[in-house]
Amino acid sequence: MTRTLMAFAMLFAVQTSANAQLGGLLKKAKNAAEKTVKNPLGGTDNTTVVTTTTTTTTSTSGSEAKATQPADPMAEYVQDIVNKNYLLDDLTDKNRNAKAVADYKSKVNAKVKADLAPTKILGTFSTSVAWQGLPLFKMPELKDKYSSVQEMQFKTFYEKDGKYYVVKSAFRQSIPKENPKDLGAQPQKDYWPGLETPVEIPADKIQGKF
Repeated sequence: MTRTLMAFAMLFAVQTSANAQLGGLLKKAKNAAEKTVKNPLGGTDNTTVVTTTTTTTTSTSGSEAKATQPADPMAEYVQDIVNKNYLLDDLTDKNRNAKAVADYKSKVNAKVKADLAPTKILGTFSTSVAWQGLPLFKMPELKDKYSSVQEMQFKTFYEKDGKYYVVKSAFRQSIPKENPKDLGAQPQKDYWPGLETPVEIPADKIQGKF
């Protein structure tokens, strides 16, 4: 009987010790897990994984929003002219109707003088062979008012205050959406001709061209 009680006591002591050790291991594992969650980057603050992930996502979304912002139309317009060597590569008239072109050019030059006050007009050239239809689906300011708009296009190079510029211009004829008499395309008086924004040309680019 005595031997049985001693064996039972020894077995209870071993189980108690094992349970204590297991409990200690579980507690250490729990503390380590909490530390990992609270400090995913090894810092000393209490930032959680969720907060860190949210911050990263917000930052990425901000970058994507900036990347998808629409470009500046004027910057694109200027860059297009720069990419085309400031429109200097072809200094001939596309439209071969000499009499009509001479009349258009006189009106363009008068408009440039009146609106831009150049020191000297270096040259004006037609850049379209004939009337060109405009893509109205890209031009909300026109598509709601006209069913058709066409342009006869020009470019003018001029000097002012020791600097050089190129300006695009055009004559427009259009058909209003409300046109009960069906008169066909008529000159658009507010764009006969109309001038675009001038773009400055570096002096070394234009030297020897005129």
